[in-house]
Amino acid sequence: MTIDQLLAEAMRLAPADREAVAERLYASLNSDAPLSAEWEAEIERRVSEIAQSPASLMDGDAVFEEARLHIQRIRSGT
Repeated sequence: MTIDQLLAEAMRLAPADREAVAERLYASLNSDAPLSAEWEAEIERRVSEIAQSPASLMDGDAVFEEARLHIQRIRSGT
């Protein structure tokens, strides 16, 4: 497939899909590119929220184990 053929196929995609393809292609070329100001702000907001939250964070594996045990209790009626 040539680049022109690939582009012709890509242009048939919905706009949102074309955007996703473009973002992934761009990211593959710029893995060391700096984050946008919007992403920097979002990261800062999330870190601040976590630091100020009285809730404790859980490891993903622990979350899934807790969910699995909860489902087992529901199914067993206990």
